[in-house]
Amino acid sequence: MSDNSFEFGYTQKWFDYGVLDRAFYERQVEAFNIDSEMTSEHYRYAAFVRWMRGRTSATELELVQFVNLALEDEDSRIAGSVIGLRPISHLIRNMSLATR
Repeated sequence: MSDNSFEFGYTQKWFDYGVLDRAFYERQVEAFNIDSEMTSEHYRYAAFVRWMRGRTSATELELVQFVNLALEDEDSRIAGSVIGLRPISHLIRNMSLATR
C-alpha cells in the first residue's frame, strides 16, 4: 500500500511494521461504512489488540515498533491502554527473560 492517506488515523508505518494488514484494514473500512458510530481510535486499538492476540513471542524490533506506534498515536490515551495490556506486558517480559 503506497497511498499515504488512510482512514482512522493509520499511517504507512502500521502496514510496514505488520501491525495492520490490507485485509483487516478493508474489513474495518467496511464495518465503518455500515455503522459509523465508533471513533477512529477504536479501530486503531482493535488493530493493536489483533496484533497481540495469539502471540507467544515477538522480536525486540517488533516490540519497539509496536510501542513506537502506540506512543506516536494521535490519542495519547492509546499508549497507556495498549502498553498496559497483559499480552504486551507478557511479550516484553518473555523477551527480557530470553535475552538474559
